[in-house]
Amino acid sequence: MAMLTAQRVDELFRYCLFKAGQDPQNALRVEGILREYFVLHGARVQESREHIEALLAELPLEFQQFHGGGWAFTFVGHDRVGYVWTRQEHIKERLVVLGLAIDRIQFLALREKWKDCRGGPPFLVRS
Repeated sequence: MAMLTAQRVDELFRYCLFKAGQDPQNALRVEGILREYFVLHGARVQESREHIEALLAELPLEFQQFHGGGWAFTFVGHDRVGYVWTRQEHIKERLVVLGLAIDRIQFLALREKWKDCRGGPPFLVRS
């Protein structure tokens, strides 16, 4: 089992980022939470898919589609046993963006509705 840490998420995210001068056909635009969007390198994201899935599997069960049905972004910083692995919003966002990039995380409401979400916008579900 991969250990969910801020350092692992940050390193994986940086590896998957699209960098200037790279082939634009590999650019993958992914919606963010704190930022409007990020541009990732599609091939590196797919290469890292299993690692991303292992990190997402450590999130609380409430995020799972068929267990809890989704939970607020606020709680992405907790793991399945309740340990707080990060309080840094930008690190939590990076994990969510990686999950969005491999279609394993979905938003439960449109960005325009986030302000209405109880418990802290936005609500997410892991499939």
